[in-house]
Amino acid sequence: MRRLSALFIAILSILPLSAESFVVDRYSVSIDVDSARDMHFEEVMDLDFIYPSHGIIRDIQCYFPGYDGFPATRAEVSDIRASEAEEVRSDGRFVSIVLGDSGRLITGPYSFAISYDFDMGKDYYDDYDEVYINIVSADGWNTYIGMVEFSITLPFPVSSDRVWVTYGQYGSVPRLPFALSEDGLTVSGSASSLSPGEAVTVRIEMEEGYFIDASDPYAMARLAFMAGLILTAALIIVALILFFRFGRENRVIAPVEFDPPEGLTPMDLAFVLNG
Repeated sequence: MRRLSALFIAILSILPLSAESFVVDRYSVSIDVDSARDMHFEEVMDLDFIYPSHGIIRDIQCYFPGYDGFPATRAEVSDIRASEAEEVRSDGRFVSIVLGDSGRLITGPYSFAISYDFDMGKDYYDDYDEVYINIVSADGWNTYIGMVEFSITLPFPVSSDRVWVTYGQYGSVPRLPFALSEDGLTVSGSASSLSPGEAVTVRIEMEEGYFIDASDPYAMARLAFMAGLILTAALIIVALILFFRFGRENRVIAPVEFDPPEGLTPMDLAFVLNG
């Protein structure tokens, strides 16, 4: 019995443990993407609270750092709706939806549902367009997920050989099976038994110009940069004109000179000065 207990404790010590008050029985995500690359999310979270809790926090990443010479991207999250939302807040990197009730504790099975619009604008690739979505983020909930289901509906048909669904720890590349509808518009799939820190990612590649109505998220930044350059150049020109017109001083200032009193030599003055 002691050996079995020791073995059980050893196994528990090497398994990733949930740091949340709940486990996720089922997580369902439905995404509609339009021709402007705007996405409408609908999520249903079936949870099982291990011990009493007021609720959960759903973090939606809205800031994505730049890499490989590409600039950072900031998405706009709007029209947030939830079955039970006590608060919505943002720190610039995430929009966080606080689900639950601070005046009530939840135990056992419980479900939350949310929906929101997610606008990233045009991507910065010149030779193709893409949709890249972390259905489950590796740094999201630190708990077990029994089942993940997703469905992504697109505005125009895509090819199955340009769809990739991966899962696992950060940097992992194992592939998951997926289904593409006959009309080529809907990609769906599922994953089961995810441990803390494991993610599910979907990437769909399209021909350049697929998102014909996508806005350029960097247009305002470029406009502000050019306006700053023009304003700086104008100020420098005005400063130079004012300097040459009013700032130059043409008066000749005579240097101060000292001569010994008449009739005395420098030696005489040194004699008097030194006593």
